[in-house]
Amino acid sequence: MQERFFEVLNSQLEKIRSTQKEAITTAASLMADSIAKDGIIQMFGSGHSQIGGLEMFYRAGGLVPVNVLYAPCLSVYPHASWSTYFERQEGLAKTLLACEKVSPKDVAIVSSVSGRNAVPIEMAMELKKRGLKIIVITSMIYAEKTSSRHSSGKLLYELGDVVIDNCSAYGDAALSMEGCESRFAPTTSITTFTILEALEAKTVELLVQAGIDPPLFTSSNVDGGDAINEALMDRYRDRISAF
Repeated sequence: MQERFFEVLNSQLEKIRSTQKEAITTAASLMADSIAKDGIIQMFGSGHSQIGGLEMFYRAGGLVPVNVLYAPCLSVYPHASWSTYFERQEGLAKTLLACEKVSPKDVAIVSSVSGRNAVPIEMAMELKKRGLKIIVITSMIYAEKTSSRHSSGKLLYELGDVVIDNCSAYGDAALSMEGCESRFAPTTSITTFTILEALEAKTVELLVQAGIDPPLFTSSNVDGGDAINEALMDRYRDRISAF
């Protein structure tokens, strides 16, 4: 069964590579333009979709100007059921943003597999009000099969300036087998990470082509890495409180 998992995962990754290239390139252009203007990449997700923001943040080889719009109540730790409850509540995104320094020169990535819950939808709405371009990472198969849990009736993809499909299976779990009633083996964390790293790779390429030295973290386990990172972080420390 592990071989079947690799087959399904590779199929999804290949589908992303072949069908989402234009969207990834367009999104990376927004990211490069923002960084060129001294902007920040604002990351948001709830539940397991928070992990994408954490993958992008403070990462060796990753872009320095990345801020995670993080709310502990939306995390699967320390109480997983909180994240399910709170991501369905309207008003939370606006409250979270009141604690953050967000600028129209920033760009936002809002990630939600289902794209139906209130908080990611509201977050996209609130960020748009503040003048940010919105990059959405979601599963379009959910858009075909589910309804919104936000009072507007909108799904997350409808709010994106750019929408990237993570090409997942409906319900996330990718495998089934005789004798097991439930589907199993989710893939969306892997596909979302892949999309995010592809976005970073293209963003770096575009910055270099524009003659801009990309602000990138060096591993702190490489000699000299700490000094390089501290100097870069100082440029953004007043806008990224988690630094």
